[in-house]
Amino acid sequence: MSKYASPLSSSSGLTLLEMLVVMIITSLVAALLMQAFASMLDMRGRLLTHVEYQDHAARSTRWFRESVRGLVAELPAPDRQQRLFSGTPQGFRGTSVAGPDLAAGTTQLIEWRLEAGKKGRQLVYLGEFDHRFVILKLNIDSTAFYYMDGKGSWHSHWPPQQLRDNSPQLPRAVRLQGYYRNEPLLWLAAVPAQPNPRRALLPVEQLGL
Repeated sequence: MSKYASPLSSSSGLTLLEMLVVMIITSLVAALLMQAFASMLDMRGRLLTHVEYQDHAARSTRWFRESVRGLVAELPAPDRQQRLFSGTPQGFRGTSVAGPDLAAGTTQLIEWRLEAGKKGRQLVYLGEFDHRFVILKLNIDSTAFYYMDGKGSWHSHWPPQQLRDNSPQLPRAVRLQGYYRNEPLLWLAAVPAQPNPRRALLPVEQLGL
């Protein structure tokens, strides 16, 4: 029997090659996990942006519809001409009992209009008492207002040029159409109020009795 034991055929620890393989595999797994985490954060950001956009768009649409539905015809008054409803493709103004800055039942002169901003145009709401809100920032200049008459025809101005002498004070509906964030934008609101003041509400001396 030999005095010396035979040498071991393999080492009990990891070889350098095996350590390199483990490190490469670990790096690949870490890279995949980081990529998945970054993708998840990006999806979360997009979802929050979309939810915020939907919430803001829904709130802005509600303000627009409420203020249009609250439009009223003006009775004879010293400042009547300034408070009558008038509209162009760039916006409209008139007397309303509803708006984002109005208490329920309060009547005041309101205005919705398109203005030039730093990056395109923006939709702005203006109240009678220096209230001004930037509602939407529009990227494309094709957005415009339109006004519907009693026969269902749309006009770019109110009162319409061809009906100026006989047109009622208020249109039957107001439409805002264009693009917002490269997506189609269409707001439509009916005007339920009487298009002209009721004769019963006029002063007695103007009833012709």
